[in-house]
Amino acid sequence: MVFYYAAQTRTRGLSEPEISDASSLRRQVWQYLATGAGYVEAKAALARSRYRPWFAAVQAQDDGLFALPDSEIVDNPAVRSRLWFRFEMNYDPTEALRKLSVAALFLFGEQDELVPVARSVEIIRKTLVESRAADFTIKVFPGADHGIYVDAPDGSRLPAPGYLDTIQEWLWKRMN
Repeated sequence: MVFYYAAQTRTRGLSEPEISDASSLRRQVWQYLATGAGYVEAKAALARSRYRPWFAAVQAQDDGLFALPDSEIVDNPAVRSRLWFRFEMNYDPTEALRKLSVAALFLFGEQDELVPVARSVEIIRKTLVESRAADFTIKVFPGADHGIYVDAPDGSRLPAPGYLDTIQEWLWKRMN
């Protein structure tokens, strides 16, 4: 999610150092909301960030969290009790990957703005190799987005070339 919100701020014209600062703030505040640890640090980071030029872009993001007053973010039990922070921010997908016992197909769009594709592929491959997963395939589709779509010349959106064939071939090989 930090990657996703960084991509959002990038489209709003923020510089890489500003995106890094905004991501650092988000990590600190989310860490506090997810674990309850780091209250003083999260509150101080919010206070420092409020007057930074990039903060308005963070406030405008669709989670709405940073549009709240600082005290609402860090001191409001209703915000801290949101299940999303406790579960999503603490979820480690490598635990599930280590237990994988069936064939698995992982598909990514190269231009995905929701997940860091290269890093995700690296983690999946490393985890599955270490856990000795028997059958897994990872494929990245050039130019495709999160939904594995590409823009057609006429402006419409189409499945990435080879996407449907990849799924069909992968299934066919395992079903026969």
